[in-house]
Amino acid sequence: MGLERTKRGARRGASRELLALAAGFVSAAALAFAGFALVRDPEQGGRVALARLAGDVADGIVAEFRRQGGLPPVTLGERISWIQGEDDALVVASPRELSALRAPGPATFDALLTEARRLEVLEQRPADALPIVLRAIEGSEDPARLAEGRLRAIQLAARLGQADVVREQWAAALAALAGDEALDETSVLLLCGLAAAPALEPAERAAACEALATRWCDGALALPESTDELDPARGLPALVPARREALRQRLVALDPEAAARDPRWPRDARRRQVAALAAALGGLPAPGSGEVVVREGAPPFACVGKERGGVTGGFFDPHQCVLALRQEHTFSALLPPQFAEVFDEESVAGGERVRERTPLLGGALGFTLWHSDPDAFGRAESRRAAVLRAGLFLTALFSACAGLIAAVQLRRARELADARAAFVAGVSHELRTPVSALLLLTENLQSGVAAAPEARARYLDLVRREALRLRRLVDDVLDLARLQRGEPLRLRREDVALPAFVADLVREMAEAAARAGATLRPDVGPLPEAALLDAEALRRAVGNLVDNALKHSGSREVGLSIGIEAGDGPAPRLVVRVRDAGRGIAARDRARVFQPFERLQAARATGGSGLGLAIVREIAEGHGGTARVEDAGPGASFVLELPLLPTEAVA
Repeated sequence: MGLERTKRGARRGASRELLALAAGFVSAAALAFAGFALVRDPEQGGRVALARLAGDVADGIVAEFRRQGGLPPVTLGERISWIQGEDDALVVASPRELSALRAPGPATFDALLTEARRLEVLEQRPADALPIVLRAIEGSEDPARLAEGRLRAIQLAARLGQADVVREQWAAALAALAGDEALDETSVLLLCGLAAAPALEPAERAAACEALATRWCDGALALPESTDELDPARGLPALVPARREALRQRLVALDPEAAARDPRWPRDARRRQVAALAAALGGLPAPGSGEVVVREGAPPFACVGKERGGVTGGFFDPHQCVLALRQEHTFSALLPPQFAEVFDEESVAGGERVRERTPLLGGALGFTLWHSDPDAFGRAESRRAAVLRAGLFLTALFSACAGLIAAVQLRRARELADARAAFVAGVSHELRTPVSALLLLTENLQSGVAAAPEARARYLDLVRREALRLRRLVDDVLDLARLQRGEPLRLRREDVALPAFVADLVREMAEAAARAGATLRPDVGPLPEAALLDAEALRRAVGNLVDNALKHSGSREVGLSIGIEAGDGPAPRLVVRVRDAGRGIAARDRARVFQPFERLQAARATGGSGLGLAIVREIAEGHGGTARVEDAGPGASFVLELPLLPTEAVA
């Protein structure tokens, strides 16, 4: 059971190590990916940041413009003058879309028209499509469907050059349609006439143009009235919609000479301008009101006032609007450094445009944003992106290192726990051996088995040896407790007769080597008569070094050198070297072999507590000295250096 628990604990410890390592590397990979993904192209990132900033600035200007009440009254731009009751008498027909006029009925007409459109467009067979359209017209009585069918028939017949069909269908359309029937806000009658006129004889064409011009100028035709387009020449809202003007130009082009002599076209143009202005204002004021009316809203933006008893009106001049904005509104506080706003018809600022036109007043006025040096802004943003990327990469490296360190520390903690458990188990087992030996030896002495003087002397020597062995084990346990508490070893310095102590130490080490089946090669140099040392601690340190060489080096010969060498300070140093001719210790492992419970791979099969070299280092540092490993080539050399204090220093 105990072995099974130990295995489960080892597996859990290994899992924690792998989890810490995986967490560190996964977070590092995520941070590195973020560094590549978020700032993949620093230059492009600078452009995007500039565009985003320009968008925020534009939104701020629009919000501030609305908060301050919009545009103040300005002088007139393009003006229109008219006589109340005469020039504004035009009644504009309201379009009636064919889709809304269709009566419920069978889908035969729609199916035939769809088939004709397929033959004409997809299969390029207009000659086959025309009979189908004519059959659809013959089979329908719905006026809306008949209007759409006649328009398609006129277009196909004109394309095929069948003038009789064009003439027949145009006459039917002219007789049946009032002019306000519309397809996409455009009179179906007008579309039929424009399609039919090129295929008619000159006299018939002139009659068709006269009929269409009369209905146009009387306001009977449904025409596009949207004014949300801009006059490309001045940037003003268009009084005449582009689609409507294009239709008028096509109609005039059918009979230019007659149109040039017709006075209805100029009057119609003025009437429609007045109608557009009235629609923008919601009605025209009386000539004698004396008030200037300014109306903001969807374009056009118009104003009306009195002039010589009549009425004048027009649209805001964008240049004058900019002057009024400059006088009434302050946008400089909203602009970041190196930004400038450029309104319509204003001079272009230096630099580069970074924001397209943003409309004000429903689109009649607008502004663009310019930056004096976008490249410098991009470079600054690139530097910030580079710093961000470097920070992410450094954090990724830190995460990977943290995961690795955590895994190593967890592994070290697990190995230390295993070593402590093994040490306690080993000491508990080894304590029984000297205790049992001491009990047996004392019982023999008491029973008189060793009555002879020689036998008693041998028994007493064995008792002393087992007692020393027991003391070493107890000292190891006490030292372990001190190391775990972070306390230094307790040393008792005393005046030691150094030559006699060293001779006894060499003899004891030689006996230990002989018991291990090895040979000790001592080399003792000149020594002072006395020194302040903890003799038992020094004996223990040298014993640990020799025992370490005998157990773990694989060498059958151990050298022990003891002598005096000059140190860095005024006091000489006692230097002890224990050499072996074994496998040696790699340079990367020479510092960590002095750590508690640290055992190299080659030493794990030979047993031991893992505390011997750690105790050697504690003893050396307690004396103010050092312990280290040197390369003996082959083998290793453990060096213990202790400064020798004069005997007068003892208190």
